[in-house]
Amino acid sequence: MYNLQKIDDLINGLLNHEKHLSYSSLSAFKKSPLDFLHYKFQQKEQTPAMAFGSMAHNFILEYHTFFSNYYVIDNDAPKRPTNAQYNAKKPSDDTLAAIEYWDNLEQEAFGSILITQNDLKELDKIATSLFTNTSANNLILKCNEFEREYDFNYDNFSFKGFVDAQDENIRLDLKIVQSAEPKKFQRDALAYGYHIQAAMYEIAGGKRDYYLIALD
Repeated sequence: MYNLQKIDDLINGLLNHEKHLSYSSLSAFKKSPLDFLHYKFQQKEQTPAMAFGSMAHNFILEYHTFFSNYYVIDNDAPKRPTNAQYNAKKPSDDTLAAIEYWDNLEQEAFGSILITQNDLKELDKIATSLFTNTSANNLILKCNEFEREYDFNYDNFSFKGFVDAQDENIRLDLKIVQSAEPKKFQRDALAYGYHIQAAMYEIAGGKRDYYLIALD
């Protein structure tokens, strides 16, 4: 699947600090070396759950940038035309109207990710559950840094990571999950190696109390 030269270039880049590792790349390697290669060569498709997680992080932690990064489609928008409709020799009036609508929408969105009104409602529901939880809300309010990037070296490798939120005493990580039931989330936290992620942040930015906030 990948030629040896490409793999050698990756290994040499890691050894020479021209390329970095991350929690996500280590998680991929935990599954298999091939998963690691897929991740580093960006061959692994983003799942809907991953896309929604990124969207929720932006909505909750950096709301001021959300509507620059995402564009909400109107409920009454026509269905997006298919390639066959775009290439039809004699498209119907409805198809022509839909093509015009979507062409104008994509120009207006100007590279933003398109989402639905239902996506926005789901985000609002998750954010409300977070900010109406006294303990979680108090932790968020204490933080003065959001999506803080860390670059650091460990054991002769370069690493990169983003902390969701922190101040000088605490560090938070939001996890968008299918179920926040405590026992299940505890099992998932161990299976996904969230303790490894916490250790990486500690190496990069010093020891602080570390909290996981599970949102379903």
